[in-house]
Amino acid sequence: LTRDELLEKAPGLERGPDAPTVCGVLQDAERNLPTLLADISAAGLCVVTQPGFIHTRGDRYLATIEPHSLPDLYRLRGLYDAGIEVLAGSDAPYGNIDPWQAISAAMTRTTAAGQVFDQSESVPFDRALGLFSANQPITNGMAADLCLLSVPLAELAQSVGQNPVAATIINGICVHSTI
Repeated sequence: LTRDELLEKAPGLERGPDAPTVCGVLQDAERNLPTLLADISAAGLCVVTQPGFIHTRGDRYLATIEPHSLPDLYRLRGLYDAGIEVLAGSDAPYGNIDPWQAISAAMTRTTAAGQVFDQSESVPFDRALGLFSANQPITNGMAADLCLLSVPLAELAQSVGQNPVAATIINGICVHSTI
């Protein structure tokens, strides 16, 4: 993401300090230059990224992208440190739809071949899990989207690469169950 691309996605960004804040989502933000982080934060933008690509495409990136550009790819910790809200997606069908693989990649920054891809951008389990959570409270009478896990979160943090989903409920309807 270049400064010009950021301004194209958020055209009100350079309106000045007294202008209303631009709020919105910056999607497909695979490349975030450090010089833009303050602008993204000040604009109140939420970045949506695909940490699973570190696992599925990381080996190719390490072989084909200039080493000085690698730290800019699929940032996580740097975005959080800049005060930016971060969410993730799979980018399916271009990426693996399994969120647990992406959560693991966010924590370990490890490629499919086991190479470490800029460990300084890794995040702890709670942040990695939060990438896929809307963090909305469930209230009485509300049709919920819910993922019921087969293991406690404390155990899951130690074995995040395995799919722990016991049931998935979307809009109040069970769409997947192993129980």
